[in-house]
Parts: sequence; C-alpha cells; structure tokens
Amino acid sequence: MKVERVGGRLTRLFRRDTLLIKILSSYFIIVIVLLSVFSFVLFRTYSNKSIEQISQTSENFISQSYYIADTMLINVYYNFYQLFNNSMDNDLNYGLYVNKPDQFAIKMY
Repeated sequence: MKVERVGGRLTRLFRRDTLLIKILSSYFIIVIVLLSVFSFVLFRTYSNKSIEQISQTSENFISQSYYIADTMLINVYYNFYQLFNNSMDNDLNYGLYVNKPDQFAIKMY
C-alpha cells in the first residue's frame, strides 16, 4: 500500500509541476549528450593512439627481421670465405710441401 501511495504522490507531483518535469528532462538530455560526446572523443583518441602504437611495433618487428637476415647473410658469406681460403691454403700447402702424390692426387691428373 505504501508503494501505491508513493507512486500516487509522484504522479500528482509531476502533474502539478510541469516545470520540474521540463527541468529534469532537459538535465537528462544534456547529461546524455555530454556523455556521448565525451565517450566519442575518448574512443577516437584511444583508437588513434592504439593504431599508432601498433604501426610503430610493426615497423620495429620488420626492422629487426631485416637486421637478423642481414646478419645471417653476412655470417654465411664469412663462412664460405673462410672455407674457400682454408681449402685453397690446404691445396697449396699440399702441393708445395708434399714430395710424392697420393692416389687421390694421381686420379685428379
């Protein structure tokens, strides 16, 4: 019964004071508009910052992969160079300092 009384009082109050209804409705509309604008600006700023950060991270990953590939290629070139120099030195040393050839050297001629 108290609920009916309170509800009845509120309806009577709202019917009597149309100015109160106009003030409350304008307040709610202003609050909704301000919250919408603030949410939109906040979302826009956050999404732009996120996109910028993601693109920066992607650039870092790409530059790191290029650096690693370049380092590996230099390492391969260096290893082939060392292999070539060592095999050339061994062949030259074998030919210069060995007096009699072995069977492998004979088959090569």
